[in-house]
Amino acid sequence: MVTVGEHPAVCHNLTCNYNYTVPVGEVTAYTFTQSTKVLTITGTNLPANTSMIRHVEFAHSKCTISAASSTSLTCTLDNVPVCGSHLPMLFSKMGLVNTTSTLTPTVITCTATSIVPTTDLNLLGGDNLTITGTNFPWNMPRSDISITLSDTQKTKCIPQWSTPTTLVCLTSPFDKTVSAG
Repeated sequence: MVTVGEHPAVCHNLTCNYNYTVPVGEVTAYTFTQSTKVLTITGTNLPANTSMIRHVEFAHSKCTISAASSTSLTCTLDNVPVCGSHLPMLFSKMGLVNTTSTLTPTVITCTATSIVPTTDLNLLGGDNLTITGTNFPWNMPRSDISITLSDTQKTKCIPQWSTPTTLVCLTSPFDKTVSAG
């Protein structure tokens, strides 16, 4: 078996011609301003030429680079940041640029301002609930979402689709004995 790092790899005819490279650069700090969606990364030996940068990601969004040097990179998120705990990821043409272990993730919070309907829900489940708010995932397959209602049995509501401001979930069956009162 052939492995790359710790990951198994499959090679055509069992002939692998991997080129291993030494990781280049390190992200040592960053700032993110949510109101403007501007991310600034600082570090050492970063790709100074934008042609050497594959892409930058933060909070499930790619970032459009406006300035780059060997010690700093500034970009603006292409999409609304998704709630969760996030660190920036800088991908050079040579792979992911390391980040120092002391970086603290930025927490982007979701807010729910309303949910409908709130009455006449089917005890057997199957109701679509529409939640409005902010910073909901705009790319469901890349997001890990768990919604639990505040009833005694903590009924699950399975996410169906979302935009940054709307999320629709499908209710699971409620506990009939508790809900029937």
